[in-house]
Amino acid sequence: MNKEEFYSLSFNSNNIELFVEVIGDYDAQKLKIGTYNPNPLKVIKSQGRKAYDIVRLQDVFNFLISPKLLKALESNDLTGWKTYAIESDIELDGYKGFQCTSTCGSPIRPKNSGFVTGYDFDLKTWDGSDFFIPETTMMIICSNKAKEVIESFKIKNIELENLKTLKWYNA
Repeated sequence: MNKEEFYSLSFNSNNIELFVEVIGDYDAQKLKIGTYNPNPLKVIKSQGRKAYDIVRLQDVFNFLISPKLLKALESNDLTGWKTYAIESDIELDGYKGFQCTSTCGSPIRPKNSGFVTGYDFDLKTWDGSDFFIPETTMMIICSNKAKEVIESFKIKNIELENLKTLKWYNA
């Protein structure tokens, strides 16, 4: 597999999109990578009104997935992820929290700081999972297989950008 077959996973938002807020304290990073497993995670409506295939939590890292997206991931044997149960004050039947359980090495940073195009990591540090997070970051990367599954199921409000064209800030 070459590096042009990887995509960053981010969100595409609008003003009616539902966001939920966690009741109580939690570690957002540990929740995202699966080292914290709530049973269940209690959430309440924060803003918006429409639950899309991704429902974001109030932190920048975590999100819930719809039954449709869960079925897509499971039925295509995608790897590097797991879910956790939620309890909500509004109807979110079948929604689960998403955790990315796989990693690769730290990003290979360019020498110059500032905005750069293209994101790189050492392929030898990747375990072959369809979803993974580079060490020292919270960015989810997915394989081409995962991208094709997400696109074929017409999953709303997920943005997938090829790492080759990804624009980011190198500090």
